[in-house]
Amino acid sequence: MQQRDYSREEKFLAEEKQALTPLPETVYEKKYYVDLRVAQDSYVNLGRDKHYYSVPYEHIGKKALLVYTSTLVRVYCGGKPVASHPRIIGYGYSTIKEHLCSTHKHYLGRSPEYYINEAERHSDVLRKLITQIFEKASIPETVYRRCDGLLSLQRKTELPLFERACQMALNHGQLTCKFVQKVIENKTYLLYETEDENEQTPLPEHENIRGKEYYY
Repeated sequence: MQQRDYSREEKFLAEEKQALTPLPETVYEKKYYVDLRVAQDSYVNLGRDKHYYSVPYEHIGKKALLVYTSTLVRVYCGGKPVASHPRIIGYGYSTIKEHLCSTHKHYLGRSPEYYINEAERHSDVLRKLITQIFEKASIPETVYRRCDGLLSLQRKTELPLFERACQMALNHGQLTCKFVQKVIENKTYLLYETEDENEQTPLPEHENIRGKEYYY
């Protein structure tokens, strides 16, 4: 600037300052994009976070574009925004109840009645298990996947074994597909049954076995 008759500050004030715009009110957030499909329970699953976000039930089965940042998740169907949620990292469900088909009686898709009727066709114990699952769920759609898993497991397992596993889940309040599957895989029910039998079997009479009176 030695050959100029003005300083850098004078040039800035005269030519550049008026061209500046205010800084953004929020910090810039990088956007990520993923193509998904809206499931039968009205949710899309952001796999990297293991979290589910509700979408209006009218879009069940449609392709969806998920655009997310570190704080926000937006869902687009057919190029139009249909849902927006705060981003949550970790397993769970973010739900807007108006999105769900269970809040619209005219919708004829999946429902608690559908799963209970399906279970009753195969096993009364399974019906009881799925009925209890829905009784304890405040939002029916959040347990549809669990019910799908149980119905699938029932088709792959011998009925007597499957029913014993379901009964064990009911007895212990473990109303999950994962628990039933572990019981079947590990034969846990045999261990419990053996312990129960041992508790009920009386000790044999023998002169070398001291009764409880001996210790008083």
